[in-house]
This record gives sequence, C-alpha cells and structure tokens, in this order.
Amino acid sequence: MNILKDKKTYIVLAIILFFICAIIVLTNSLGSSASNGIEDFPESFRPYLEELSKKYPNWKFTALYTNLDWNYVIDNENEFGKNLVPKNYSDRWKNTNPRRI
Repeated sequence: MNILKDKKTYIVLAIILFFICAIIVLTNSLGSSASNGIEDFPESFRPYLEELSKKYPNWKFTALYTNLDWNYVIDNENEFGKNLVPKNYSDRWKNTNPRRI
C-alpha cells in the first residue's frame, strides 16, 4: 500500500512541476515577444517609438549610445563626406550630395 501511495505522490508532484514549468515558459515567451527594445530608450523617446511599433510591429529598436554631442552629430550628418554612417552601409543612408542639405 505504501508503494501505491508513494507512486501517487510522485505523479502529483510531476504534474505540479509540469504546470510550473509551463507557466514559466509561457511567461518568458510572452515577455520576450512584447519586448522590442523601447524600454532601452529615454522616456521622452518612448511615445514616438511606441507609435512606430504599432505601425510596424515587427520592428525591433536598438539604442546606440555614442556619447557624441547632438549638435556635432547633426552638423556632420549634413556635411557631404562627413556623415557618421559606417562606410559599409548603403549610400542610401548617407548624404552623397556635395552641396549642404
């Protein structure tokens, strides 16, 4: 009789463990699918990124911290040949027009 009781205990424990694992897996998968990187941006950016995310739900956002001064970046992005886009990126990302925008 004790063997049967122990067997039932093990079965009940296995079922409980299965449900706990299922809850953990579901919670992690739901959390990761909802995460699109917006939480890594300053609060002031988030409403705009959330709007973009609604329009383009597959987009993932990645914050890139450069420690560069904003005005320096803008000035150089608008200067022909001085933009900060990596060289291996398509010219569509760069100012390739010799005159200032």
